[in-house]
Amino acid sequence: MINWIKENKCVFAFFVFVNISVVLNILLRTETDFYHMAVSGKWIVEHRSIQYQNDQFILDGYDTVIQQWLYCVLIYMSAQIGKVGTVIFTYLQYILFCFTSYKLLKIHNKNKAVCIMCLEVIVFIVMGYINCRPHILSLILLETQMIIVEKYRKTGKKVVLYILPFLTLCEINVHGTYWIFHFLFILPYLVPIKKLLKMDIKIVDDNMKFKPFIVPFFLMALTLFVNPYGISMITCLFKSGNIKFLEIDELQKVDIMSGQFLLIVLLCVFALFIYRREKLKSTTFYMLLGTILMSLYAIRNFEFLIFPFVYLINNINEDGCIEGVCIGMNNMKMRVSLKIALVFLFIVVLLINFYMNMQHTIFDNTKYAVKYLQENETDMSGLKVYSDFNSGAYFLWNGVGKVYMQAKTEPYLQGVNHKKDVVTEYAYIDNFADKEGLENFLELYDFDYLYVPYNQTGLLLYLQMSSDYECVAEGDYGKVYNKYNVRSSCLFKKVH
Repeated sequence: MINWIKENKCVFAFFVFVNISVVLNILLRTETDFYHMAVSGKWIVEHRSIQYQNDQFILDGYDTVIQQWLYCVLIYMSAQIGKVGTVIFTYLQYILFCFTSYKLLKIHNKNKAVCIMCLEVIVFIVMGYINCRPHILSLILLETQMIIVEKYRKTGKKVVLYILPFLTLCEINVHGTYWIFHFLFILPYLVPIKKLLKMDIKIVDDNMKFKPFIVPFFLMALTLFVNPYGISMITCLFKSGNIKFLEIDELQKVDIMSGQFLLIVLLCVFALFIYRREKLKSTTFYMLLGTILMSLYAIRNFEFLIFPFVYLINNINEDGCIEGVCIGMNNMKMRVSLKIALVFLFIVVLLINFYMNMQHTIFDNTKYAVKYLQENETDMSGLKVYSDFNSGAYFLWNGVGKVYMQAKTEPYLQGVNHKKDVVTEYAYIDNFADKEGLENFLELYDFDYLYVPYNQTGLLLYLQMSSDYECVAEGDYGKVYNKYNVRSSCLFKKVH
């Protein structure tokens, strides 16, 4: 190992730099989803039962599906030793992701330096997903699936394909809405492109026969039902059409001026280069086309671009050209250039991490409201609080009994809760509601307190003008209101 490091100093330096960046990314950022997952995990652990009724919502009788229920339990258990626990849990997932990525690269690239260099590019692509959310765990399961399929391609042993149902069993319980990708990412291995297009193109067909996959596919489909919610967990994926009303960042389309779009262009150019050399294979083509379409549809699918990258590397490195790049990185001039580039990149990544951390002020915003409630309420468990999309779970984590909205959408969809579409109602209150609509809304829910961020101007203006509500606490990012009464009239203060 020591000799390898001496022979590949620049590759190793790149490896160290990327891992430092990952550590900074994990330590400096707190994900919005942490609190809603921790709250759900806490409920399951304390009740020793799966949550089927959303008793954290203001109104009673609303069904729920916690599509990450098992992962929520793991997050809650890791949080029992504080933030260090979630950091360790997240970093362990990252290490396992590096292992599966390396193994996937190693199938077609025997040179260790090539694999490590490409691995760090993969890490850069998914850097924004290395957090306490289950995305990295889903990528680990998908990479394991690809390793198994490639193992079958290489050895012809059908028995390895019977491991695939265990992967979908894990997926449906740790990240329920991602089960479909296990089926989608097998299709590129099975469809012959020349037969499909019925034309002569410079893409090499490397598809496998479908017959050996029939029984594993059937077993994969059966395992999807092995979850606490049954068919409701499986169909939850298809009931989220109205989520777009919330304008969630990760569901937006890729901006053509963004780094994500630039990477898509670079992958296309890389693929065209390989195509002209007549080395592009059908599996790679399908992977590239499918993941680009998914990424253009929603930015959260950007993470899947690591798969066409891996297969493009496999195609181009058949004649060892990337190995030549690694060897070239060790000459003296290249070492100096790379050192300068690494220092520059380190500074850029450090600044980006600090900037992203400064932008994640959601919980700093809500702390003002929580502090007021803790100082003025003896029992917060009986409170009903109006909360926006990002703040609700933080109130619950700090002892509030019921909130209006959380950063998880499933319980608020009519197809899941079997009552009404709370997502559309929230979007209406947030953007379009008139005076009469706001009055009816407040009468229906009868909130004890309302935490209203300054960007919810309609509701904020109504409360300011209303004689029934009074501002009892004000922070830099929002205000806390409750119904006017003698006790609250003397409590107005700005909380810092």
